[in-house]
Amino acid sequence: CAPFQAFTVKGAIAFYTGDYFGAVSAFESAHKINPADDPITRNLGDSYVEVGRYDDAISMYNLISKKNALWNYKIARVKFYKGQLDSSISLVRTVPSDLAEDGGLLGRPRILEAAILVQLAKANGSAPDPNILADAHQVFETGIKFDQQKWEKIFELTQRTKYETYTKQYETLKPYLADWLHHQH
Repeated sequence: CAPFQAFTVKGAIAFYTGDYFGAVSAFESAHKINPADDPITRNLGDSYVEVGRYDDAISMYNLISKKNALWNYKIARVKFYKGQLDSSISLVRTVPSDLAEDGGLLGRPRILEAAILVQLAKANGSAPDPNILADAHQVFETGIKFDQQKWEKIFELTQRTKYETYTKQYETLKPYLADWLHHQH
């Protein structure tokens, strides 16, 4: 059990410090030792997302035995990253705003949903659909109200927590953030 624990700890430290390639390597080693361990499988999937290996991430997530709200969030996020907006939006809408199972920031399902909506608003190639943008703004406000200070810090400074990055969400929402963050209802 010692090598499994060592790889698990090494992977967690690498992930939490932003060394996602190091996390992939450590979690792959741990997963080879115990492929039935759902947390390791999820951590490996999360690491794959952060290094852009989206199909590998989906393969890992699909091995997880417990397909719950957290699983729906993880799949919705990777599908958003892959540009599969329709399946991503339908999945993320099933996830409660206060998803907290893995310690991630509260409200993140709504932030992801807002980013997907912004992409959908722009999907037709002309000017963004104002009705969809209004929906995105409303969903965004629902998400950040859980911890507005942390969300503002993420969008203004870091674009990440130790649990996940928000770079794609940030890049998608960036044209609207100044207005949406500073003109709360």
